[in-house]
Amino acid sequence: MSPAGREPVAIRHSVALPTASGRSLPGIAKMVERLGFDSLWLSEVDSDPPPARDALVLCSAVGIVASEVGLVALLDPGARLPTVAAKAAAGADRMCGGRLSLGLSKSEHAEDIRATLDGRGPPNLPPPVGPVPLWLTDDDADAAEAAVRLADGWFLGWNQDASRVVQAVHRLEEECDAQGRDPRSIRVAVGAAAAVDADVAVAQSQQWTVERGREWVTEMSGAGATDLVLSFAARPFGWSGGSAAEIWATEVLGLSSTDDGYHGGERRGR
Repeated sequence: MSPAGREPVAIRHSVALPTASGRSLPGIAKMVERLGFDSLWLSEVDSDPPPARDALVLCSAVGIVASEVGLVALLDPGARLPTVAAKAAAGADRMCGGRLSLGLSKSEHAEDIRATLDGRGPPNLPPPVGPVPLWLTDDDADAAEAAVRLADGWFLGWNQDASRVVQAVHRLEEECDAQGRDPRSIRVAVGAAAAVDADVAVAQSQQWTVERGREWVTEMSGAGATDLVLSFAARPFGWSGGSAAEIWATEVLGLSSTDDGYHGGERRGR
């Protein structure tokens, strides 16, 4: 058992990509996949530079060049009607071969989108390849209850300390007991803006040395997190260059470009 009381599960390591629609994004995605990360996260809500307005389109484009890695689209709840979001998600999931997950900040949208994707919404909606996992990304008083009832994962946000993760995991476990759900069936993600650098002096000034990265991975996994999302920049969903991603993959995680993912198993991010 982990300190949070949670049965240990395989940790997945993901990268938050800049959601700008420039020509460099497919190349970044392909490089991140080659390094052995498990999934790519793209956001319509938070990005540096400011995000494009359609993470699902970008996931479709990225999925063509990065053919194995999982894809997570964090949607702007005000950008689409739930039925429109579900239709777009089903199309994106087919385009990327069944590797799509959705992140939603509002539980009511999650309920409507889940119903539509499961065939309980408007008729004649082309189905996704398979069930599209949902992540909830809000943290209000009812977030744990909604995550257990509707979602496959709960994203706790950026730069959380271990005690905060432990508390959230305990809340999830209590809700799982109340709703009769296996706590191992819901994942818990945390993010960090980790601009680790090969230059020790620079890395120390940013407080993200290789050693600190290793400590953070151990702290978060010990607290009960199952998914670690890295933004290789000073801000979430930024990008400071490929060297930071390569340092994290090789020196923090011990990956190589020939590895089949950090956990040695499925790399769909689902």
